[in-house]
Amino acid sequence: MPFELTSAQRKRLRGLAHDLRPLVHVGKEGLSEAALTQIDRELGQHELIKVRFLAEKDVKRSHAREIESRLHCGLAGLVGHVAVFYRPHAEPKRRRIRLDAPPIE
Repeated sequence: MPFELTSAQRKRLRGLAHDLRPLVHVGKEGLSEAALTQIDRELGQHELIKVRFLAEKDVKRSHAREIESRLHCGLAGLVGHVAVFYRPHAEPKRRRIRLDAPPIE
């Protein structure tokens, strides 16, 4: 089950991710188990990551949905070839991103 985000939360996360570089690249051959493992590892460390896809438009969307459902994270945005994913840290004390914080001005 994907992590549900409101539109305000997605907007906030996209703003926080603006200066980030993609940590994972998914090639034209598709979403491999190695790529999923790497995305899972990066989400565990950073909470908010960018993933770059080198596939067609509808394939990117299906890959993003698969990542959401298999890794229990939320898709904050998909613009061009880059998707932004968020998953809060498993330990509440180690979470760096607060979704209930006031909006960024």
